[in-house]
Amino acid sequence: SDNDLNDFRQLGPSKGAENILPLYSNSIVINEIVPQPATGSTDEFIELYNFGETEVDLSGWQIDDIAVGGSTPYTIPTGTIIASGGYIAFYNSIDHISLNDSGDSARLIDPNGDQKDIVVYAEANRGQSYSKFVADFDWTLALTPGAKNILQIEIVTPDIDQDVPVIDILSARQTEAGETVSVT
Repeated sequence: SDNDLNDFRQLGPSKGAENILPLYSNSIVINEIVPQPATGSTDEFIELYNFGETEVDLSGWQIDDIAVGGSTPYTIPTGTIIASGGYIAFYNSIDHISLNDSGDSARLIDPNGDQKDIVVYAEANRGQSYSKFVADFDWTLALTPGAKNILQIEIVTPDIDQDVPVIDILSARQTEAGETVSVT
């Protein structure tokens, strides 16, 4: 192809033997992205999920944002294992991947340099995560690093106009624990 990146790969020495490109798991995906946390940029994170049936060694894999420019790719340290059905979050305070609030991408790259997954988002919602639900991503108020995603699209607040019974102190002692009453 006259493009060295496409035509050649760096491998360990294999003098006298066939050059074989290592194979890496296809069961690791980007599961959750928090580009604009309410608590500050060091709490931004990219979470990976292993939907496979075996644990995967992520040593030498990389996470990155946009392909050309942006942050320097973060190489996952040696000995980092993600269990079958497991989640692992990488925070900006460690990986220094800065996700743009106005829109960006998160990429997962295996040690061969092959992009295994990419998630692109438009403008970020403050304090929300861009999370995978079955096959699609959606913004949710529930941040779940290291756990299954929860779709919460509105803030649930108690009904402040609820009817609160007014009772005397003796009757209050006889009410169920946790019941709301007003005492006279």
